[in-house]
Amino acid sequence: MALIGNCTTYDITYHKTETEEVIISYPDNSDLFGDDAGTTVTNNVPKEIKTPTSYENVYLAIRFINNLNTWIPVEEGDTIKIKEFHIHYAIYTDAATRDLDPTDFLYEDVIALNDLDLSQGLYKQAYNRISQIEGLTDLTSD
Repeated sequence: MALIGNCTTYDITYHKTETEEVIISYPDNSDLFGDDAGTTVTNNVPKEIKTPTSYENVYLAIRFINNLNTWIPVEEGDTIKIKEFHIHYAIYTDAATRDLDPTDFLYEDVIALNDLDLSQGLYKQAYNRISQIEGLTDLTSD
């Protein structure tokens, strides 16, 4: 399974002098967010600069998936298990290039997924999520 077609990736850098306000609202869960739980915080951060790179007739494939499990302590010795998958994917000129050398990619990135349905196929869900990323929405299943 892979995705093929035209796409655009974005490299993010940060402006040296311009800033923008970012508002973060924390859920009301003190076990996970401590003193920030239930609050809204406004921070000034460097402004993002998005630089697009367009690719035509490419082949996007998942390189590998990492499964991370974290147990967060809660009251009276109980824990909450958080399951997260890190999906490492790459864009290649074509399938043959990937087959010859999986490190010969044009672009690579990682996304974190923590809301997968474990009764469904992991790779299908991962490719569905990748195809929702800005710039990758025009790719289709091969």
